[in-house]
Amino acid sequence: MVEEHPRGRLGVSADALPSVQAMRTGEAVHDVIIGIFNEHEEAYHWARINAIPQFRAGETSPYQVYVTMEDITERRAMGRELAHLASFPAQNPYPVLEVGTDGVVHFANAATTATLARLGLDPDVRQFLPGDAEQLERLRQQCEQYPQAQELVLGKATFYRVIMAPPEAATLRVYAVDITETKAAQSRQGRYLSMLDRSLNEIYIFDEESLKFAYLNGAALRNLGYSLAELQQMTPIDIKPAFTRPSFEELLQPLREGTREVLVFEAVHRRKDGTTYPVEVHLQRFQGDGQSSFLAFVNDITDRKRVQAQLLQSQKMEAVGELAGGVAHDFNNMLTGILGNVAIVKESMSLNDPLRENVDAIRTAAQEAANLTRGLLTFSHGAMVQPVALDTNASVERTLTVLTQSLPASVIIVNKLQPGVWNVFMDQSQMTQILLNLGVNARDSMQGQGTLTVGTRNTVVDAAYVQAHPFARTGEFVVLSVADTGPGMPLEVLQHIFEPFFTTKPVGGGTGLGLSIVYGAAHQTGGWVTVQSDPGEGALFEVYLPRLVGQLPPAAVARRAVARPCIGTVLVVEDEPVVSAVVQALLSRAGYNVLVAADGASAVHALEAHGSDVDLILLDMTMPGMTTEEILAEVRRLYPMLPVLLTSGYTSSDAVKHMLADGIVQGFLAKPYETQVLFATVARLMRTTEGGPR
Repeated sequence: MVEEHPRGRLGVSADALPSVQAMRTGEAVHDVIIGIFNEHEEAYHWARINAIPQFRAGETSPYQVYVTMEDITERRAMGRELAHLASFPAQNPYPVLEVGTDGVVHFANAATTATLARLGLDPDVRQFLPGDAEQLERLRQQCEQYPQAQELVLGKATFYRVIMAPPEAATLRVYAVDITETKAAQSRQGRYLSMLDRSLNEIYIFDEESLKFAYLNGAALRNLGYSLAELQQMTPIDIKPAFTRPSFEELLQPLREGTREVLVFEAVHRRKDGTTYPVEVHLQRFQGDGQSSFLAFVNDITDRKRVQAQLLQSQKMEAVGELAGGVAHDFNNMLTGILGNVAIVKESMSLNDPLRENVDAIRTAAQEAANLTRGLLTFSHGAMVQPVALDTNASVERTLTVLTQSLPASVIIVNKLQPGVWNVFMDQSQMTQILLNLGVNARDSMQGQGTLTVGTRNTVVDAAYVQAHPFARTGEFVVLSVADTGPGMPLEVLQHIFEPFFTTKPVGGGTGLGLSIVYGAAHQTGGWVTVQSDPGEGALFEVYLPRLVGQLPPAAVARRAVARPCIGTVLVVEDEPVVSAVVQALLSRAGYNVLVAADGASAVHALEAHGSDVDLILLDMTMPGMTTEEILAEVRRLYPMLPVLLTSGYTSSDAVKHMLADGIVQGFLAKPYETQVLFATVARLMRTTEGGPR
């Protein structure tokens, strides 16, 4: 049964549709050919339709119809070409043969035998139409109703074979077209389309004029949450909220004009549920078959944006740390001058001098300022520490005892320290700074009432974690966690929470250095700190501390220096005039001979002129002209055993520890220092080298 009556969009009327007929009659309808008009291509596509009614048990009327459709547009085109060539079969470039229903070959053109020879097959042309007499007779009856078309495989070739019933009785005519290359191309195209559909990147094709989507792969459907039918009625503007039709047309203009072959830009895609995600778009224009389209490859860059934001935050914190360290260095130089002059003034005052109280107030204020600069140095990793092997849980327990005394009774501390937690390598002061500052921050967040949970656990950081947190590194770590039941923090606060002097407290409510000190102390150990919080959900801080593998000997216990007369010569190498003057005054008043140098070159000249009289060099680490390393190299060239006492308001503890360990210098004083500490250190270093070769 063949029905080819194009009417409107469908080739048959609605009543003549196979599904309607099968539903109405309850009988199967087979092999109905219908033309469907494609308005976009302005051409008909032809489909072979079968409709089979489905019945429920005990019922005579179908409740549904099962319909299959096969696109035969290309076959019909081939059939027309074959019919055109049928008028001169001998000259037909494709195999043509006539076979009787008794199996006798009546005719076979030259192309038939040539094709078999090309394929290296037996020359029997009946290979194009095998079958016995009964099969051929049945095939003739079918062909009298309509031609039969199938694919035929001979050797390595595939043919499109059409079998017709010519006017002559008991005869079948066969036309065959080699479609091997076409099939291979279709297979390759299918593989490529399958690859595109399985791609993790979103792929879109949209029409140049209407901008409607013509193709979307699986990733696009999954990420956007729309069905294919929904998206085929949409345009890129519908999923890119930042664009309007004019602005999007303006974006496409360079591709249309040919001034650009590809556009790469970032945008935001909006899902069906209204949520958005960042994307990177690679857009090209393609022309072919009389129409133009745009092809877009789209990458979801949510992870990249997150990593970039974390990296920028880390770089910003490093830059702020450098700035904070520089400020601390300058302040410590000033404070050294202030505290030194206070000591000189106070020494010259009588015990009942009425201004003595004012001098003490100046000293107290300077010491408080020194505490602030120590916080800045901790943040910038510049504080001098003496790390030792610490039993993590024992160290936390000791600090919790102090913290408990600092918190009101309305704050409940929950201890969740896991047994068997690894040891860490850090200064006890760092642990105290971390836990006390986190505890006080939680107390203020909870307004003095709530639950503070402190925990420890072991963890192994893998590459996946580092990929999501670029500031981290792989390895074994102890995690110190502090959680509170406060009001939580919004994103805009979390972005700045570790920056020095950033605070959400009212003026006078705090310095804003507490969490900066936590950040610096964690990084100084080789670890890091993370924070999780949402408004109304409290906050969770987790400090990652590197595991100590093995055990280290305990820190050496400092011995009390034995008092002795202050005799000897000290070379003070200091570029800050205030510091140089006050140190010179303090040491001179203590009984030392003092030489001064304002830079490295002056220090070398002083050693060349008076080196045999110098017993100690007091050297600031940041000098103009020569570097610290250059100055020390000249000192060792002239006097290999001359003790050097380093001092600085800002230094890397690693650099100092290396110089001390290598014997390049013999001591270190962090500015500002107490007068008695200065005297004791100078006396100790002079005594340890007394009588030895210079």
